[in-house]
Amino acid sequence: MFIGLNETVRGASHVDSGTVCQDYSAFKTTDNYAVAAVADGHGSKKHFRSDFGSKAGVDVAIKAIDEFCSDSEEFEKKFGEDPDYIITKIQKYIIKNWYDVVNEHYRNNPVKQEEREKLTDEELSAIKIESIYGSTLLVSVLTKTFSFGMQLGDGSLVVIKQCGEAYMPIVDDESCPANLTSSLCNSNAIKMFNYFYSYERPLAIILSTDGLYTSFSSRESFEEYNCLLASQLTDIDVLKERMNKNFVRRTNSGSRDDISIAIIFEKEMFDDNLINVQMQVDINKNKAAIREAEEKAKQLQRRARAEQIRNEKKLIEEAQKASLAKKAKLKEAQGIESIELPSESEMENMK
Repeated sequence: MFIGLNETVRGASHVDSGTVCQDYSAFKTTDNYAVAAVADGHGSKKHFRSDFGSKAGVDVAIKAIDEFCSDSEEFEKKFGEDPDYIITKIQKYIIKNWYDVVNEHYRNNPVKQEEREKLTDEELSAIKIESIYGSTLLVSVLTKTFSFGMQLGDGSLVVIKQCGEAYMPIVDDESCPANLTSSLCNSNAIKMFNYFYSYERPLAIILSTDGLYTSFSSRESFEEYNCLLASQLTDIDVLKERMNKNFVRRTNSGSRDDISIAIIFEKEMFDDNLINVQMQVDINKNKAAIREAEEKAKQLQRRARAEQIRNEKKLIEEAQKASLAKKAKLKEAQGIESIELPSESEMENMK
């Protein structure tokens, strides 16, 4: 039985500014597959409807998987023959239908006066309709024989392996040119997708927007956090409550961005391998403790080195002051010696 869950928390910066959450997340499970998706609307002034764009991206992605998996046996057969071709077809379907959805929304909802306020008429006229709805998108699919995932823009896709380890099969958005955000609204979005697929069935796949990843100091600690989440999938209601509280804390003290997550897994396989995840959590705790001890040692070394540099600088300054004082006294003594004594005749005249 496939199971899924999702959670979205409004970012602290959006709470403070009174703006809407621009993330969206959802999942769907059937007897034959599970699909999860998260999206992060860009939120800058020209993407002023990105909250709708992110929702449209997630909805269209789930619909796409429904369409392609309507005949699960045929889909699995075609995927096995050419997974790259199938994944690319799904990506094209998503982009085309996302364009259709946002353009229809625009036709039915002309730009309002309050949406114009941050833009001049020239700026507004230069923006493509699709850009108004710009958003990233991450999608993952889990079947009984394989799994795959797609990523457009930033965010994180984490796979929990059967051994309990967590890893990120898609890390860097190398397909995106410098200074350009990968987005559903880009004219060449199909070339900006990254994806992975595997015939080694995972225990779980976890998707999240970048508001979560940026609240961690390292990729390693982020992967360990995902492993910890996976270890708590035995009670979804409790996990959702814990995630909500944790995400609120993280956005308030860290990224200040919206945070979304979606998780899918197969219950029977997960239950059979739960012990592996729990053991990995213990291993990760030890690794984290070692890293913390190493970081403290490095901090002490840095402080000791800084103190040494301060002392050396102080000694140099004192030596320089002593040298200057010595030179001054020597100059003063030389000045006294250079004074000419009066001649005998002059001494006589002074009497």
